[in-house]
Amino acid sequence: LVAAVLHLGNITFEDNPEDTRGGCRVTQESEKSLNIAAKLIGCDPFELRQAMTSRVMQSKGGGVKGTVIMVPLKVYEASLNRDALAKALYSRLFDHIVSLINQSIPFQKSSYYIGVLDIAGFEYFQQNNYEQFCINYCNEKLQKFFNDNILANEQDLYKREGLNVPEIKFTDNQDIIDLIESKTNGIFTLLDEESKLPKPSFAHFTSEVHSAWNGHFRISFPRASRLKIHRGLRDDEGFLIRHFAGAVCYTTNQFIEKNNDALHASLECLVQESGNTLMKKIFLNASSTKGKLSFISVGSKFKSQLQELMAKLTKNGTNFIRCIKPNSRMNDHEFEGGLALAQLKCSGTTSVLELMEY
Repeated sequence: LVAAVLHLGNITFEDNPEDTRGGCRVTQESEKSLNIAAKLIGCDPFELRQAMTSRVMQSKGGGVKGTVIMVPLKVYEASLNRDALAKALYSRLFDHIVSLINQSIPFQKSSYYIGVLDIAGFEYFQQNNYEQFCINYCNEKLQKFFNDNILANEQDLYKREGLNVPEIKFTDNQDIIDLIESKTNGIFTLLDEESKLPKPSFAHFTSEVHSAWNGHFRISFPRASRLKIHRGLRDDEGFLIRHFAGAVCYTTNQFIEKNNDALHASLECLVQESGNTLMKKIFLNASSTKGKLSFISVGSKFKSQLQELMAKLTKNGTNFIRCIKPNSRMNDHEFEGGLALAQLKCSGTTSVLELMEY
């Protein structure tokens, strides 16, 4: 199944000149990859091709059940369809493996456990998209947890112990978290609402974000960026967020597509009727309604999983390993912050508070 994901990624599409409705077809170069992927998944190559290049819809007329019609997909729609299948397969396989591991660990009989959490650090590139947005949102939540549970509590401990340590002041980043996850007009909420529209538009979504948070210090137009490449973006092509670690300009042209992991009914039927036993098992709960596209929000899943993680961190004793990126060029023996930063990093007597203050 892992190999099937890789072969699916090698399938490409092109406009079909024989289709008067503007549909597409699998390129000749991709036929081998399609046949291999179909064999690994356990389905007929023709059915896989048809499921990726068209979708099943059911009209309201034509009797009680209506008429089932095949709607051809354009090249970019077929590409999204292919990616949705690959991501769904990988995600469900991953969850299946995690479930098997959890079954092998006797949590019910264990009084204590040690968990190791390795989170991707704050990301800032010349081009920042939905992936960077989610990663940086996660870092905001962890920074909030760090501020409340480490900096504040450790300073209280110093005071109780009578240690003469200067007070470390830190900025509360709750306003950034609200900007992203608020249930009323948070960026995730606005993105989900846009994704459910008949014809979603990234430009309309971006405009809605700027309108909902007009005048908010933490969000601005791309032209406020220090980088020239961002200042060339239109107002409805992105937004700049002032995170705790710095301002990041996000390009929103792929936010809607990357927020949707839904499978069309034709693909759901394909995987459920697969001849691969494991394939059928991990897609057992997949369901569709009358050929409609069942919307699955990546943002909402990510947010709920992050909330579960934060709840678990709050209930348990947590230790942080704060890593320092010495330079943005990934060169060894080079410290952009100067030698003092390297000395602070290597010193065994430097406290977390002193390092944060520096």
